[in-house]
Amino acid sequence: MHRRRTTASRPAHGGKGGLKPPQRAVKSGYQAPSIPPTLIAEVVNLGAHLRGRILHKELAGLEWQLQSSLVLEGGQFVQGQPHESQRNLLVVEKLVPPETAATAAAIANHALPTEFTATELKEAAALPAYKFDRNEAREDWRALPFITIDGEDARDFDDAVWATTGEAGGYHARVAIADVAFYVAAGSALEKAALERSNSTYFPNRVLPMLPERLSNDLCSLNPHTDKPVLAAELWLDNAGNLQYYRICRAVIHSAKRCTYTEIQAHLEKQTLLPANLHQPLLHLQGAFKALLTQREARGAISLEIPEIKLQLNNAGKVSGAAPRPRQAAHMLIEELMICANVAAATALSTGCADTCPGHPRKHHAVGGVYRVHAQPSKEKQETLRTTLAPLGFTAPPPNARPAMWNALAKRVQGHPAAPTLQRALLQAQMQAQYKSENIGHFGLALNLYTHFTSPIRRYADLLVHRALLKIMEGAAKPDELAASKLEATCTTLNLNERRSQQAEWEARDRMVAGWLQNKVGETFTATITNVAPFGCFLSLEGGIAEALLPKWHLEDYVYIGGQNAFRKTKGAKGLLRVGSKVAVKLLQADFAAGRLTVGLVTGLDQKRL
Repeated sequence: MHRRRTTASRPAHGGKGGLKPPQRAVKSGYQAPSIPPTLIAEVVNLGAHLRGRILHKELAGLEWQLQSSLVLEGGQFVQGQPHESQRNLLVVEKLVPPETAATAAAIANHALPTEFTATELKEAAALPAYKFDRNEAREDWRALPFITIDGEDARDFDDAVWATTGEAGGYHARVAIADVAFYVAAGSALEKAALERSNSTYFPNRVLPMLPERLSNDLCSLNPHTDKPVLAAELWLDNAGNLQYYRICRAVIHSAKRCTYTEIQAHLEKQTLLPANLHQPLLHLQGAFKALLTQREARGAISLEIPEIKLQLNNAGKVSGAAPRPRQAAHMLIEELMICANVAAATALSTGCADTCPGHPRKHHAVGGVYRVHAQPSKEKQETLRTTLAPLGFTAPPPNARPAMWNALAKRVQGHPAAPTLQRALLQAQMQAQYKSENIGHFGLALNLYTHFTSPIRRYADLLVHRALLKIMEGAAKPDELAASKLEATCTTLNLNERRSQQAEWEARDRMVAGWLQNKVGETFTATITNVAPFGCFLSLEGGIAEALLPKWHLEDYVYIGGQNAFRKTKGAKGLLRVGSKVAVKLLQADFAAGRLTVGLVTGLDQKRL
């Protein structure tokens, strides 16, 4: 399986570091088709009037008639197309395995491309494996023991790292990134396919890659013990983690080892040791990481500790449990190095200079570039946060507050009993990061310049950045206005497709969780209220394994108090339901088709024990 990289270990706002995207963003600019061209349904009624329930959030309340030549049974899942002229009629095409129905529905509902065309596959198959030629404009770094650091299930490795000490102190790090532009030519069928997808999409049981596996898992992937072409960022840091100077160049590496986060963490904790030739570079990587953490703290980047829950699948592909993904020093080491490489790439885009090393001629060539920007919170988001925090004794940062004030608040709420919920509220108060051709900085990371450079195998934006950097290195001229407007139009496409993938991933996960919990209806869970609205309360079950709704009609003895953003009990003992409140709830419904969970309050001793 490809690795997921827009997760807690490598959040989307920061490439491989920074803020994660706010969960369940409503106003994303992207709108899924109201009735997509393909639908997935569960067979619920047999006989003369064959009917199915559509696996779609907006259509799940309806039962459609099924037109099928297949012999169907209740509980089966089918894929089909809406009839051209008859409403609520699905023309069945094929059966869908139950363990993949949730993902298939998310893919269909958001019209995600799943297959590459014969032309695209032929183009990929025709690409030869890389062979180093000393006559090419590429530096030979094969003697350096680069390593890749990824999750256990990763199959595409698009970054490798190495470090030593600097001549005048500090650290000299090299971040080598898969040279996807070497293989994917501008205007090729492969590039058009990559732009159509814009990014890889990750589901718990399936990955839709941006590039065919011939590239993503083979040619471009920095597999160990193989010569691989890279576009690299050389970084020189002082002991305080400041980027003194950088150099962008093409090189060839020969990765010494494919490492996992678990291995690196054990090595850092001196529980196990990696081969001797890797020991010294790892010490320097750790030193560079600690320096970068110092610099991160100094500039006031916002750090929110919100664990991501990973669904555990059994051999049949069904959800068997859920647990937080680990996030340790090994994850953060890679995150900070990637953020620094992204800053170097963004600076090169902004200044038109790919090499700032002392003594090197500083050639400046302005070209168009793509930045990863993150605006400061809007007034509306700040007001929502103020309403959430005020009843709990916290004050939201004032308008135009610097990131450091937000980070200070994040630290203050850590000791609160409702810390995870409050951290989530701070996250949801942030704006969505975007790709733009005009730089406005990255608020969450407290950086004036930022871009995405480190994952061109799975993000088209990174490939565009690579192309722009190559133009700078080659001495390209400044683009005309038409080219600049085209670049901004491309950024709009990237942003929309990123949200499309994001919403599809959430939808599949919600449906898989609902299916997992169907046999737990009637059971009691400990839950924390994460949001309060006039129609009810949203809750996080058992530390985040799932989200559920406690609707107003199950709160007969409560009344909504808008000024307090809470439900107050009106009968019996006093009680207040607000953000951060822990409650005992009973699972009343797990709606697989809609991907929704509904709960009711548990009364009596179970509630009093919380």
